[in-house]
Amino acid sequence: MEGRLANARIVTLPQAFQPRGETFSDYDFVGPIIADRSFQGVWTTSAQDSPIVLVSLGTAYNNRPEFFRMVAESARGRSWHVVMAVGELVNMDELGVLPANVEVHVRVPQLSVLERAHAFVTHAGMGSTLEALSHGVPMVALAQMAEQQANADRIRELGL
Repeated sequence: MEGRLANARIVTLPQAFQPRGETFSDYDFVGPIIADRSFQGVWTTSAQDSPIVLVSLGTAYNNRPEFFRMVAESARGRSWHVVMAVGELVNMDELGVLPANVEVHVRVPQLSVLERAHAFVTHAGMGSTLEALSHGVPMVALAQMAEQQANADRIRELGL
């Protein structure tokens, strides 16, 4: 065992999330390490009794006003409260008149929203995926690149 720490292999995701994770005998799967992000603020809502759905396509490929419009329209008249983080590239005017149960932000304090969320529509980036897992929030994965597709596949395989 001497010298093992110099060769330690620490993996910051759950072993079950790693495909064939049981075959990684020299690795320590410690799960996600979620740092304090209180500096991002706290998200609050007046929708106390509604299920919360967080929608975010991440920070890189989020210029999809048509997607966000579709989400907003699908929420119209429904019982859930939708929180959308659309990024800096989406022109808010392109989203049209939003239903009362939809709020749109350039960005949100994601961990704060996930604390209350009942579902997360996500791009399936590893950070967002692990944050949802750490909060026990079911995901709808909409991958936009290869790494995200691998995560989305694993989310589906594990029923997350």
